[in-house]
Amino acid sequence: MGTIPQETIEQIAAANDIVEVIGSYFPLKRAGANFKALCPFHQEKTPSFIVSPSRQTFHCFGCGAGGSVFRFVMDYEHVDFPAAVRKLAARAGIAVVTEYRGGAADEDRRHATRQMLLKLHAEAAEWFHENLLQQQFARPARDYLERRGISPQTIERWKLGFAPESWDAFLTWALAQGYTRAQLVQSGLVKLRDENRLQGDVYDRFRARIMFPICNDIGEVIAFSGRILKEEEGAAK
Repeated sequence: MGTIPQETIEQIAAANDIVEVIGSYFPLKRAGANFKALCPFHQEKTPSFIVSPSRQTFHCFGCGAGGSVFRFVMDYEHVDFPAAVRKLAARAGIAVVTEYRGGAADEDRRHATRQMLLKLHAEAAEWFHENLLQQQFARPARDYLERRGISPQTIERWKLGFAPESWDAFLTWALAQGYTRAQLVQSGLVKLRDENRLQGDVYDRFRARIMFPICNDIGEVIAFSGRILKEEEGAAK
């Protein structure tokens, strides 16, 4: 049976903030640095279900349920791990390509794919960043960040960026860099209009959004979060 690559699982986890995911199922209330709610896995009158943004985990002090964002979806939706991964991948717009273990040649292909995706995300981060700093269409985004007290130093340090309000601006740029349509869909930065038609039309996943690169433990960009500019109170996606 095929398996989901570990790097894909890590990318999906990074792109799905556990507070946002659990908060999409039922309301959470802030409790200091954490969030709390009545536990969905047992009956209780006093909230003992805690969600930690810093650790990206949940734990119920009443029944002992707890774990990662994948574990929550598994327990709440009553699905297995691969199904939970696919649900969260769909939520984040990340394509899941199942791989079949083979010999050294297969391992080389997996390594090459991982390096390609890391390179694509790094270059995309620079493109989004340059848009924010230099493009006239990004002025509203710059003004918004200034109103929120985000300094130029912070913008530079975290490589904040901007995705233009276009269905294919990123797609056009990435194709010009030599990436294939299939690679862009695999990255999750470009989406199929119809998931059942692999050769159908595609479009940019992020449009008119302030872009926040998500990095792994060694600083490599593996995903993005985007905040809708037109709705200042809109949730990040």
